[in-house]
Amino acid sequence: MTWMLCGFVILFTLQQVNATPRLLAAVSARYGRGGARLGLAAVVLAATAMILIGHARAAYTYVWLPPAQVRTLILPLMFIAFIFVAAALVPSNLRCFTRRPALWGVVLWSIAHLLAKENLAAIVFFAGFGLLALAELGSLSRRGIRRSHNYQAWLRESLTVAVGGIMFIVVFFAHGALFGASPAMLSRPFG
Repeated sequence: MTWMLCGFVILFTLQQVNATPRLLAAVSARYGRGGARLGLAAVVLAATAMILIGHARAAYTYVWLPPAQVRTLILPLMFIAFIFVAAALVPSNLRCFTRRPALWGVVLWSIAHLLAKENLAAIVFFAGFGLLALAELGSLSRRGIRRSHNYQAWLRESLTVAVGGIMFIVVFFAHGALFGASPAMLSRPFG
């Protein structure tokens, strides 16, 4: 758990460096633009590895039993999360409403998993990524990142939903093999 928490502290610190133009300019001035990017990317990869190792090694500490009614929210939340991620990959009107739709997808992904998980390590893991995405969303205006005003035909939104749906289906069926927990288990009673 300590590794995971340290990894999140490092990522939150780097997010603040990236969100503060003066700090980012100072780092770029000292190491050069390419060197700063390479160094920050290496630290992000190391922090992510720390989080994954910390999560894998954490002891199972039972916290709560999610209510059975919550199961009905998890899959629709995940489907919407994948649509937001798809909106970041293909032209979409969602970019006109939010600057970074993929970050909102991460927030929804985090919420859906927090509703399904009952152990402390998983709660810290998903809450950490959700809070990191919210912190990044909060810093967008400080960096002057604006929403898109490039409106698409609403018919093209079907491409966003189709790509998000395909990603959802692929992850749904591969989730058990990749992560050891099958979303199909949501249909079974807890306990």
